[in-house]
Amino acid sequence: MLLYEPGQYSGNTLVISPLDNFKSVVHTARESDGAWETGVGSEIESLPPGFVHRTLLTYGSNGITGAMDAWGG
Repeated sequence: MLLYEPGQYSGNTLVISPLDNFKSVVHTARESDGAWETGVGSEIESLPPGFVHRTLLTYGSNGITGAMDAWGG
């Protein structure tokens, strides 16, 4: 998920993503109230012992490209 000020493509940007288990984790924003939800996808029927779900927040002040570059690093 990418958050930035409307029309400010070169300003402050926040990237929110899973830190691991990319294929089993879901991040969504509800349009009805703007709430952000994260968790294991509903199609997953069981999880192995010790399963951990972690989220990564990456901030960039040089726009969308800068924030995505920082996230990739």
